[in-house]
Amino acid sequence: MDSSHILTFMGRGVRCKYLIFRGFPMSQNATKTLGKRIKSLRLAKEWTQADLAEALGCEPMTISRYERGSYAPGLEALEEMARALECSMESFFVTVAPASLPSEPSGQELRHSLCDIAYQTDDLDTLKEIVASAKKILARHKKSSR
Repeated sequence: MDSSHILTFMGRGVRCKYLIFRGFPMSQNATKTLGKRIKSLRLAKEWTQADLAEALGCEPMTISRYERGSYAPGLEALEEMARALECSMESFFVTVAPASLPSEPSGQELRHSLCDIAYQTDDLDTLKEIVASAKKILARHKKSSR
């Protein structure tokens, strides 16, 4: 493996290596943790996802997917992000206190998840079934809230 794909840094007296390049299978937990750090650093700068996306030359949906842990950014994307957010690469891997991390996904995150699900298929019948199921659930909840 090319050593340029390995990020090494010192943190709290421990040398850590992270394999973080596009195509390398990161664990879902690691991807979600990285996403939370990206979001935390973005919010610390008081930027929206659109602001960060513009700085990186990508779509806001890409930033959303990084932050939710759907996708892991490659090393190059992290380097660009660090420059844009004016932070070090190590900042992406600093432990965040659990109290500062949201325990439940927000409504916006759940809506993005629904969009991601819909974009996983081009089959019209499958899309119709997804929409019909969502409508049934909404109708059921509407009746129960009366």
